[in-house]
Amino acid sequence: PLDKPPFELRARVEKPDIVAGVRIGITEAADLPWRFGLKGSRYLSKPFAT
Repeated sequence: PLDKPPFELRARVEKPDIVAGVRIGITEAADLPWRFGLKGSRYLSKPFAT
């Protein structure tokens, strides 16, 4: 369970900066903004356009 050690649930301190962009790696509806991520995250497979 994610609510038991070693995990810990905490209240969010600040609002995260979520960005949306176009889908990648697909051909249908690729222009729809259905790709979401944390702005500036190094864990995205491809950075969002700024």
